[in-house]
Amino acid sequence: MYRYFISFANQAPNGALAFGNLDVTLHQPIRSIEDVNHTLVHLIREQGFHNVTVLSFSTYHKDTPPASAPARRDQPSRRHHHGR
Repeated sequence: MYRYFISFANQAPNGALAFGNLDVTLHQPIRSIEDVNHTLVHLIREQGFHNVTVLSFSTYHKDTPPASAPARRDQPSRRHHHGR
């Protein structure tokens, strides 16, 4: 399974330009613009959006390590200061 975050523009019911995003899980990876046009646009339209243009998409990776925690302020700095 391949999980994607998709951002898109669409036409709102009042005709105005609107933006949205979806979290989508697919059985096959996205490999080309044709996959985007056929699969993602279809899925977005199923959600009730009209005149959809996909702006971007990105995959979530299971093996991506978590971001490292920021250094605590009460820990001493490892930088050495040389006075001049």
